[in-house]
Amino acid sequence: MAVMTSGVFPVNNLDIKVAEVGSSNYVAIADMESADIAVETGVEEWYSITDGGWKKALATSKAFTMSMAGKRHVGDAGNDLIANKWNKNGQDCNVDVRVTFPNGDILQFTAIASISSIWGAEGTAVAPLEFDLIANGEPVFTLASA
Repeated sequence: MAVMTSGVFPVNNLDIKVAEVGSSNYVAIADMESADIAVETGVEEWYSITDGGWKKALATSKAFTMSMAGKRHVGDAGNDLIANKWNKNGQDCNVDVRVTFPNGDILQFTAIASISSIWGAEGTAVAPLEFDLIANGEPVFTLASA
């Protein structure tokens, strides 16, 4: 993947890889069609008497989830790694995730793999694999220039 320094980019330029927790063997997840990173900010709000009752606010927490959807590709290391978490609980649901953006920035985090759709669909459809990667703790974000 060529490093882009500025401008817009297609989502398919994201380099998304997963690994068992603690492993350095990151692999792509074959046949994914979408990846959506949603960030949540917890905000505490209050109305200060000394500010004439005007609202004040402070960001107090962060969370994010990467939702992915695509096709179940049996035999692909990344697709199998995620799909095989469907019946797990506790730490067995965790995976390490690394997202490299087109400009070279890297987002790394441990996530809970929450599988929402696997195997079944219409008779003429390809079996789906849909899941959320729910960040478990603070991620590491490295700027390309660092």
